[in-house]
Amino acid sequence: KSLKHKELKWFKDPVLHYQKDQEFRELVKRKLTPPEMGTVYELQFGTRLFNNCAVAPLLRRKYIEQRGHDKKKITSWYNLQCWIIAVHWRMGDIMEAKHKSRQLNGEYFGGVVEQALEAIQQYLGDKSCIEIHVFSDGEGTDKKKGKKKKKGKSSVFEEFEKRFSQQSVTLHIGSESTATFQHLVIANVLITSRSGFSYFAGQLSNNL
Repeated sequence: KSLKHKELKWFKDPVLHYQKDQEFRELVKRKLTPPEMGTVYELQFGTRLFNNCAVAPLLRRKYIEQRGHDKKKITSWYNLQCWIIAVHWRMGDIMEAKHKSRQLNGEYFGGVVEQALEAIQQYLGDKSCIEIHVFSDGEGTDKKKGKKKKKGKSSVFEEFEKRFSQQSVTLHIGSESTATFQHLVIANVLITSRSGFSYFAGQLSNNL
């Protein structure tokens, strides 16, 4: 409580188009000379901009501590006796043409899941218990009509279920965000979208 808190709004700075940790350190050195004693600096920026491996254990511990303080505990949607493959299938807000570079189709997710299944079965044997859980916001909002699209099952999900009909597949469409994030973190295998939501879940996970 005795520490001062300062929020650094550098994420608005155009110079933040870097990828290397060394460039980040040099930027900190320039902008915080000298740093004030007894001060915590908070810097917000996209998870893709910086290698968080060094601080991941701390972030993971803080996240677990926070979940321990939750008044309403998150009920598991998984059979924890099985290996869990969680798929974050981002749709909704990126389905417009201008976000085409961020879109991933069913063929992509199906291919990655098949690779994961093959690796798990080689490790555990063909009779291993494996569950596949797909988390998505569905098709999102139809901006032309100004209405929310139905959060029901899309045809792409039906095709995905048919492809993995021999496996246990559960769809979570429009599920509550905190519970969704927790389930992404604890899955044995996490397959991400081009999304900071699942990228950060992956950074907090101790699994694959």
